Amino acid sequence: MTTLNGTNYLGNHIGAPQILQGTPMYNVEVAEGWTPPGEYYPAFYLNAAVSENRLQGSAYVLMPGKVLALDKDSRNRNGRLIPAGLADEITLWHTTKASAAAAYITAEAADAGNPTAQELADADAAGIVAATAAVSIVYGGLDEEFGIVNAAMGRAVAGDKVAAIAGALGITATRAIGIAKYAALTAPGTDPSNPSTFFKHSYDTGGSRSFSRWGFIQVPVLETQVRVEDMREGATTHRILLYVDGALTFKDDGPLTVVLTEKATPNLLTPVAAGNPPTEFSTLGRTIFFNGVIPAGWTVTYQPQLDTPFTCLKVDGSTLANSVDLIGEKITYDANSNYAIGATNKFGEILDVKLGQDKDLATVMTWYRDQGKWQEQPGSSTEGRNTQLALANAPRYIARIAFNFNQGF
Repeated sequence: MTTLNGTNYLGNHIGAPQILQGTPMYNVEVAEGWTPPGEYYPAFYLNAAVSENRLQGSAYVLMPGKVLALDKDSRNRNGRLIPAGLADEITLWHTTKASAAAAYITAEAADAGNPTAQELADADAAGIVAATAAVSIVYGGLDEEFGIVNAAMGRAVAGDKVAAIAGALGITATRAIGIAKYAALTAPGTDPSNPSTFFKHSYDTGGSRSFSRWGFIQVPVLETQVRVEDMREGATTHRILLYVDGALTFKDDGPLTVVLTEKATPNLLTPVAAGNPPTEFSTLGRTIFFNGVIPAGWTVTYQPQLDTPFTCLKVDGSTLANSVDLIGEKITYDANSNYAIGATNKFGEILDVKLGQDKDLATVMTWYRDQGKWQEQPGSSTEGRNTQLALANAPRYIARIAFNFNQGF
């Protein structure tokens, strides 16, 4: 039997984040807002957004600017902060389960309107299967590596669905309540203010995290359209602008598709004879390696991977003539609690758009996806420290958004 008490507690100390810098934050607010008072803690079962220090097993579960909600767990006195995308999935899990169970009873019950205990049990099982299939946020390898605890107080397993485990325990969630002001590490226990509930010990106890109900913020605009990039003639490598989600397509100056064989690592490439075009390629991070010299007129086409842990506004850049097109657009959020343009769950409006400039990069660290760390060249204002301030991918636009979660009551 599992409880929320601190049974079998071991002092598994986690090192201080990046040499006692404290919990990093980056500024998304550009005007005063309203921060409600209270003790708000991250839920202990959240999946990792990104590692803070892989060597010490430290991960962030909430990032500044992300849209938040509260869970409602009868085992806890207060609701805990969770990403709004996860809150929607928990709600979807419950509604799908109820609907699927009712449909099963209607279709299978022989004694219409008076199902037996076995039929009810079968209907409940059918509902759980349907509800679990309907949700998509899962624990990953990082969660296993760091020993993240799921809502059932078991160890998180890669592929397990976060909302399904929470929903099966009767945990529900509110609608979106605001945006996170600070980053938060994994909570060390079910109640970070009560060490008796801890199942690990950490420098940052996942203490109270404030959020904003209304204000004025700015976030980078990430354009989701397929990218086509020219590759330099005579080179044997090409550094693409963004990370790839899916396959790469190569074309000649025809442009006809060029079929190349993909190898796992560059050392497996078989060199071609001098003067012949490449026949094989390998990708590491954002660099494509070829087994020959790139001819004139070759291009590479790819879908960018935009699952950044940083808060951003995702748009289809192919529809943007210029920044004015964004002004006045209503803002909602997606499954990753990032901002999106939409008509449902609206909480803000774009009032201003500024062009991304080189000087924007003076206050940022670049996210190095390859190692789950922040190891590329630091911004000049960070003194080489491992702090997160903003997304350093030189966005074309930065949107400034007026938001208000007090609407609609």
